[in-house]
Amino acid sequence: MNKKSRPPLTSSATKKPPAKKSASAKNTVPAKKGAPAKKSAPRRPSDTQSSFETQLRAAIATVDVAYTLTTPLVRSLENLLRLAARTLNSAEASVLVRDGEGGGLKFMVAIGAVAHQLAQVRIPPGKGIAGFVFASGQPMVVADAKGERTFYPEVDRVTGYSTQTILATPLLINGETVGVLEFVNRRGQPPHEPFAPHEM
Repeated sequence: MNKKSRPPLTSSATKKPPAKKSASAKNTVPAKKGAPAKKSAPRRPSDTQSSFETQLRAAIATVDVAYTLTTPLVRSLENLLRLAARTLNSAEASVLVRDGEGGGLKFMVAIGAVAHQLAQVRIPPGKGIAGFVFASGQPMVVADAKGERTFYPEVDRVTGYSTQTILATPLLINGETVGVLEFVNRRGQPPHEPFAPHEM
């Protein structure tokens, strides 16, 4: 979400031979003057970026993230997550932050079918897509989570959810990575369309 971060990584599962431009790619071409406007491709949640980061700064400045956040602040962050997820047609979204001094991550706020279960889940240091993004400061798109070596399956095991595709990006404040914004799966029935680097 921060324009100064390095180019997004794409997992090996997303690398494919050159193919014809997809319909979404064609939709990014401006319509000719006088012609009906074409439907635009899914846009980034950039319109919520400023507001989201402002709220996140408030959370970190006023509350030690190792403890419970105030209900109004949680609700505000959830609403911003829903708006960002809607622009990406994402089924699940969450913000992960450092869990104490151990280097692991915990779910600060989440939306979706298993959001309430994620509050008790902890990601060990360096584990999972979120752990990689947090440590490297690089965004990452994963088309096939089960085929990605950095995927941490324990979260799915605990929640009963089936993660297929992920878009994760670091949250930066004053150049420092303070958390990870993660989107999981598209809305609707599987198989889900993978996220794309241009959506970050």
